[in-house]
Amino acid sequence: QITASDSLYFQGIYSTSEGGNLNQVYDPRARGLTNHYRFTDNQEPLLLIGYHREWAPGVHTVFLAGRLHDSLQFTNGSQTPLILQRPAAGGPITQVLSDTPFGQNYESDLAVFTAEVQHLFHRDIHTVVAGGRFQAGEITVRNRNTISISGLFKPDALNEEFNPGFERVNLYGYYHLQPAEALLLSAGVSYDRVHFPSNFRFAPVSEQTENRDRLSPKAGLTWTPAEHTTLRAAFSRSLGGVSFDQSFQLEPSQLAGFNQSFRSIIPESIGGPNATPKFETWGIALDQQFSTRTYFGVQAELIMSQVDRSVGAFLVPLFVPGAPRPFAQFIDRFSTRETLAYKEQTLTVTLNQLAGEHWSFGASYRVSRAKFDDDFVDIPANAVIVGTFQPRQTQIATLHRAEVYAIFNSPRGWFAETDAIWSMQNNKGYKPALPGDEFWQFNASVGWRSPRRRAEVRLGVLNISDQDYRLNPLNLTPDLPRERTLAASFKFYF
Repeated sequence: QITASDSLYFQGIYSTSEGGNLNQVYDPRARGLTNHYRFTDNQEPLLLIGYHREWAPGVHTVFLAGRLHDSLQFTNGSQTPLILQRPAAGGPITQVLSDTPFGQNYESDLAVFTAEVQHLFHRDIHTVVAGGRFQAGEITVRNRNTISISGLFKPDALNEEFNPGFERVNLYGYYHLQPAEALLLSAGVSYDRVHFPSNFRFAPVSEQTENRDRLSPKAGLTWTPAEHTTLRAAFSRSLGGVSFDQSFQLEPSQLAGFNQSFRSIIPESIGGPNATPKFETWGIALDQQFSTRTYFGVQAELIMSQVDRSVGAFLVPLFVPGAPRPFAQFIDRFSTRETLAYKEQTLTVTLNQLAGEHWSFGASYRVSRAKFDDDFVDIPANAVIVGTFQPRQTQIATLHRAEVYAIFNSPRGWFAETDAIWSMQNNKGYKPALPGDEFWQFNASVGWRSPRRRAEVRLGVLNISDQDYRLNPLNLTPDLPRERTLAASFKFYF
């Protein structure tokens, strides 16, 4: 029985007001919460319309407009939001409770209108690309948390419904100069200003909004010092969006062959979904062709992302012993700041060989080192932590991946392919320790292509050895099948 006594008050779990430490006495009624998770995401309808006008040779205008819609619902029977304690009069957080289970039903409905115009001017050795994008919309958020002792929360702390607005202004310009046939120089700049909800994903959510802007320089180089040698380099900064709004744009997504446009760099299975992340990329690559019909390439990349976000929590004020307490309504919604920083360094080496008229062979090796820093900046180092929550952590994952392949192509359109992929990963900084993994996977396929490759039919088996794996998603890598998989496809081009 929970009572408003002088020596006991709810803190997600119970605590004595004099002792200052959490006693971890769980309410036995909380065991009845349903432990399940169900997620549904519908992106429909998506309506887009485009227009292209060529005013004169080398002078073009392109326009893109549309309405984007995303509806998301999920049920979580074991949500564990942070429960924070600090003095009732304000001050630093003194205690953190992280493992109290809540039930959660969440819905969000995003509707965004987008419009972008781009003008391209090309004359001799000069190319100019300039444009602007405007997006505006609304996000309807409904969140309901359930816990058996809900009477201890303020009425609106567990049931929330907000309609925060969203608006983005994006202006950009790129200049490409080709002073010689073998050299292409690129420079650009973009400006983004985003008005968005501070926290509409991490319950308890908030109706607060904020503004964020960024001026982002960009540069690229493509140099061919010899007939079969190409050197590429690029640098870029950019500002991400709030949801899938940045997936629809005319602004160039690459510089010198390196990607500069991302929806997210920090894996969402690690850091969750983010709004307005900052991106920075560096890249350099060398491509070499030899007279023996051998192709060699080496590429190094550094990609970084930083996110400053608000995370929902519940706040329990620490009252002075003996003072009256509004016991039935002192647990309220709260937000705490979190900073995420991600950096991945990759090195990729490829070697491909044409053998005769019908065969080709190749091999590649890629090593990536990803580092992830997570810091709840509002939680001091001397705060008492009860549960598995870690307010500060640095995690590192190194992934090695090698691939060898062979391809046969018949002049009559028949082809066959086989490849083998080796992966090895190790992890550091995890508490408890996270083991790595090492495994091989083998794939094979056969098919037929019509003349001029207008159509292609393919039938194959992926992961022939039925090899499952456990890779840490901190490294950015394509998903591999977890069991033996039959793959069939038909493509046509017109």
